[in-house]
Amino acid sequence: MAAIALVGNMIAPGGGPASGCKLNSYLRNTTTRSPLYSNVGLTTPTTNPYVGDADGRLEFYFDSAIEYEWSVTTSDGATVIWEADVVGGVISVTYADGVLIHSTWAPALATSLGSGWTAAFAATKPTTVSGYGITDGVRVVATKALLKAVSISGLASSYAVQVLGRSSAGGDGGGLFRWLPGSQTAFVALDPGEAIYVAPDSDPTGASGVWVRIIDVGTYQAGWSATGDGATNDRVALQSLHDAGNAGGQIIELGPNKTYEVVESGSNGYCLNYTKPVSILGQGFFSAITPDSGVGAAVSTLRITPTASVVNWLQRFEKLLIGDPNNSSRYGGVGIDIDTRHSTQAAFWNFKQIIIFEGNDVGFRFRNSTPTTLVNNPITTANTLNTVTIAHVAHGFSVNQYVEFSGATAVGGLTVSGTYLVASTPTADTYTITHASTASSTATGGGAAVVESHSKNITGGLYCSTVEQVISRGGFLFLDVGDSFAFNTILTTGGGIGFEWQSIQSPDAEMPSQCLIQNWNCTSEDGALLVHRAQHMHVENANIEAIVAGPTYILDFKGDKGRNRNCSVSNTHIGVYPGVGASAIFRVKNCIGFEVDNVICLVGHASTSATVDVFIDTDSVDTYVGKITSNRSGGALITDNGVGTRGVRKLATLTASSVWNNKGAARGSISFSGLPVAADTITVNSTVFTARASGATGNEFNIGVDATATAAAFTTVLNASVVAGVALATYYSIAGDIYVLYDASGTAGNSFTLAESATNTTISGAVLTGGDVTSEDASFTKDYDGFVTLEGSIKSGDPSASVVILTMPVGFRPEKRERFSVYCNNSGTHTVALLEIREDGQLVIVSCPGNTELSLSGIQYRCADINSISFT
Repeated sequence: MAAIALVGNMIAPGGGPASGCKLNSYLRNTTTRSPLYSNVGLTTPTTNPYVGDADGRLEFYFDSAIEYEWSVTTSDGATVIWEADVVGGVISVTYADGVLIHSTWAPALATSLGSGWTAAFAATKPTTVSGYGITDGVRVVATKALLKAVSISGLASSYAVQVLGRSSAGGDGGGLFRWLPGSQTAFVALDPGEAIYVAPDSDPTGASGVWVRIIDVGTYQAGWSATGDGATNDRVALQSLHDAGNAGGQIIELGPNKTYEVVESGSNGYCLNYTKPVSILGQGFFSAITPDSGVGAAVSTLRITPTASVVNWLQRFEKLLIGDPNNSSRYGGVGIDIDTRHSTQAAFWNFKQIIIFEGNDVGFRFRNSTPTTLVNNPITTANTLNTVTIAHVAHGFSVNQYVEFSGATAVGGLTVSGTYLVASTPTADTYTITHASTASSTATGGGAAVVESHSKNITGGLYCSTVEQVISRGGFLFLDVGDSFAFNTILTTGGGIGFEWQSIQSPDAEMPSQCLIQNWNCTSEDGALLVHRAQHMHVENANIEAIVAGPTYILDFKGDKGRNRNCSVSNTHIGVYPGVGASAIFRVKNCIGFEVDNVICLVGHASTSATVDVFIDTDSVDTYVGKITSNRSGGALITDNGVGTRGVRKLATLTASSVWNNKGAARGSISFSGLPVAADTITVNSTVFTARASGATGNEFNIGVDATATAAAFTTVLNASVVAGVALATYYSIAGDIYVLYDASGTAGNSFTLAESATNTTISGAVLTGGDVTSEDASFTKDYDGFVTLEGSIKSGDPSASVVILTMPVGFRPEKRERFSVYCNNSGTHTVALLEIREDGQLVIVSCPGNTELSLSGIQYRCADINSISFT
């Protein structure tokens, strides 16, 4: 019988001392407990299980003649740390959790931790560990410095060392290392932070070998190389941890509540640049990556630039704080900068629980452009034409794909700069674009620095990804991203635009993008949303506050890089503070199928806030305007210049030649029975117009060859007048009569004045008459489902058959010709008129008994499919 001592500190799974761990001792291959002893004479048994102290330290004697089976568990017994068979005093580990072994022991030897090992210790330690080729046991040292100091003479790959901490036992940075012999200089150069590869002091280049960390595949602890104390520059440590890690995918775990200060990498525009598939996970409340105070506004704190060599899927970024909320000098320009221009596929990424404080108005930036410097003088113009040919080797473009140019000098009087559509592709190496101007000559040029940048197709951009529970001081900038993005529970504030979005452009000119923004709170200073190009972009449940002056539009679906298709804003509150002065809260431009519904627009003061709530531009098609609540006294202000807008009541434009006007609108006339005399005057709503024999200018009109010609000449002048009072009415001449039709219904038209001091001239009265507020103007609306309804009454027009009362604009015309019976008042006799709406939009009289009043109410039809209309 011989007593053997075991002395060692157990380490819990995941690191740190296994406080209160328990060693259960059994006779080998049985469940019968076998005693351990507190004295060398083996007469005083310990408890069984033996309970370690707060440092996880075990210290006891066992009998070399007994075959044992040991199991070490955590203090609660829930997790097995390791198991071993003990035969003839030799300990053979059969199972280990986490790392292969967590302490040291040797026959009849008690060595204090942290002192390294001696040659005698290495020679006499017989412990073996299966896996990883380690057959010569596991030694323990306290720190990485002691690992580097170990003599490497004669070491083989079967040697392993457990390091208890980077700078102190039990601290961050420990782990299991094995010796990798042979020249390993490339690994040493790749990992200057010594996170994974540690060169010995005797050979710092790694020419004779290197210690390599044994880890769970793809999982890396920042504490292996970085301090995270908020003051030490950890850029090299964090960068080399990534560079030396698994090329196929890695998870970097930052320390709980740690702050990692980083500086710019040279003059490269970033602090950290990760090119391999990577997930970065903070722990605790947050883990922070903070730029040094010397980092400039043009520098990205964390740049992700995936390469084309691997698929970049399923990457996560969680519990991160980027920047320093307590120090305005510790900001970068962009917090998280994702550039997928060199990646074949980047998808299924998740950004969650992230706070960003940046100083250059951009918190997140996503890019997917491909810049190419073209051949020397790639631009050719043709005299008097606006077609420009571009030489671009193996361009691969299709018609209607967007291209963007910079750096070109003028050619043939034209400068090619900005975004264009590919008009044709004559060859694989050339394509044409259409310039806004015509060339002054046929020429070739542009110089040697012409750069074309275009977005890749869907497999190039980041797509199918989510951003949730994010606060960003600085907005989100998405340029040429792919489809299926979702944002949920986010806050954007500070300078810049809250969201600036440009979907990727595919060869068929359709954007494969789908973006959902939900539960968004925005107080960004330069507007909440700017959309250059998108499809199926939906904003829901948002609260937007425009606090400072600056943005022209608070939400701007601009469409300057392509059509915005099927986008919407709903269930959203928008507050505009006094003095913001935006032109409109919404702008809907170059959109098809845009929808705005259940939106509250609150303006601080009508004289200083947004001019209108919703502005729909002329190039927007099939917009739907639902419920908009406004605190303006007259309700929401909507300017609708779009095509086929749904949900907005539009006043009908009556055909002037029919002389019909709204029943509630005032009217009058000016009649010539012969020719006036030169210098005669006619006064229209306080503006004097003078008759001239010829050469009339300004507020003058030429006397014609007869009364009809004179009336026509004067009508042209009146309708072209820029005088506000004159422009309140529309003028139409029939023979020698000019009909003055006040544009708006109501009594205001009864104050519109007429006067004459002219030969052969008669006016209907000193003022227009017939204006009242009891009648509704002729108007029309299109509902959500595409049904057009006409309303209102008109009067005093030509009731003859085939007279065109009005022409419905494009987007409101019927699928097929239809007839409607409507109410007609013929000098007090109530009767019926028959009207016909035609495919070209003309509303024509079939029969009409009189013109005292003609109602348009009751006319309803289904609009032609908006998709059948051709738009350029």
